[in-house]
Amino acid sequence: MSPAFALTVGAVVVAWLAPPMLERAVGRVRDPVAVLLAWWGTTAAVLATFATGVALLLAPETGVEHWAEHLAHHCWLAMRHGQLPAQDEVLGVAGVADAASRAAGLQRRWS
Repeated sequence: MSPAFALTVGAVVVAWLAPPMLERAVGRVRDPVAVLLAWWGTTAAVLATFATGVALLLAPETGVEHWAEHLAHHCWLAMRHGQLPAQDEVLGVAGVADAASRAAGLQRRWS
């Protein structure tokens, strides 16, 4: 299966299944802004994914599709080895800083 077909079918499935789920969330979520952002995010993601899939379907098979497969293969190899190539230290420090700031905020709220 080509990545273009998978992108196109995935966009259609999300466009079909997301509206009922988001309509159910309208009554359950306190903040309507969150539901509106979810609607806009879903719409943008579906349109971008569908456009990418159609562009890959219409492009000649010699260039773009092989580049996309090479990129996906590179990402798969990076994740399969269990660590990011060079950014793992930076992401670790950022995660610790985020966790510390959230813990300090919770401690201030409880006291």
